[in-house]
Amino acid sequence: MSLNDSTNDPWGKIFAQNMNSAFKISSQLGVKLCRKGAVLPEISKGNAGIDLRVLTQNGEDKVEILPNETYIFNTGIKMSIPEGYYIEVVPRSSTGIKKHLRLMNTCGILDSSWKGETLVAMHNFGKVPIVVENNERLCQMIIHKVNYLKIVEVNDVGTSDRGEKGFGSTGRF
Repeated sequence: MSLNDSTNDPWGKIFAQNMNSAFKISSQLGVKLCRKGAVLPEISKGNAGIDLRVLTQNGEDKVEILPNETYIFNTGIKMSIPEGYYIEVVPRSSTGIKKHLRLMNTCGILDSSWKGETLVAMHNFGKVPIVVENNERLCQMIIHKVNYLKIVEVNDVGTSDRGEKGFGSTGRF
């Protein structure tokens, strides 16, 4: 299916049922399935995050990630991110709490110029091995608009109450 093809639209039912809500299409995200077993990302009404499934590197049913080990998962998708947008990839809340896994780089940024397969590097920060099944939802994508600013050199950046005070300088509570 091409980006402009509306036939067999897997999102059509969801969007048609929600036409009168705040859940409206502002643009579209083209997704190409590039690996066997890959599925389209899933979005639920009212959620900002779009669930992203992971695939094991060699198609195994599951993999075990040892403590303090990092495993790079394929997702089996390439995306056509519209110009003026980017996607932030973050762990689902249950991934850190229940599985003791986090993204190795804390979050991923996918720019509209990126056309390769989306990969996620998950790190086991727990004390026991963690089993991840093929096609499990570990991460989510959040779509953001880009705000472009002209970058100019200045002689002074101004002042504020905080000034140059660093980490924790605004207080704990």
